Amino acid sequence: MTSPARQPEEQTGRRIREGLRRGEPVILRVRGFSLLPAVPPGATVELAVANPRRLAQGELVVVEIRGALVCHLLESGDGTVAAPLVTRGLWALAADPPVSRDALVGVVAAVKFLGLRVPTTGAPFRAWLALGRLAAPAVRSIRAAAWSRVPQTVKERLRTGLRGGVE
Repeated sequence: MTSPARQPEEQTGRRIREGLRRGEPVILRVRGFSLLPAVPPGATVELAVANPRRLAQGELVVVEIRGALVCHLLESGDGTVAAPLVTRGLWALAADPPVSRDALVGVVAAVKFLGLRVPTTGAPFRAWLALGRLAAPAVRSIRAAAWSRVPQTVKERLRTGLRGGVE
């Protein structure tokens, strides 16, 4: 297998999709907090080519929303080409705005953090996400209490989602 592709900060969803189709491994570093505690900031995600007709609810996907790459759980999308995709962060109260299938960049094949590589298919990852969902109310409470104290510049950086990282 080839070494991970080095992705520049301004990597676009289109370029990542093209790289995946060519068989290039793509690894992105998570910068946001929306998947805490299951996928912390600084973790890396390994992307795979997405088949829009085979997506399942609860799958971890990367989509392009308003020009930013966002790694969230798939909330809905029935497998038809016309149906929009709706994603949501693990502890978010509201879903992300619906996006077309063209905004789908890839599916997350594995998450790496704390020296562990966890494939996103199978029972271990589903159990990890279930624990994250149980912790979601506490994370929402902490965020609500702390968010007002976060400087605006930091808030903007957190809202940019994830970008191509170098591992």
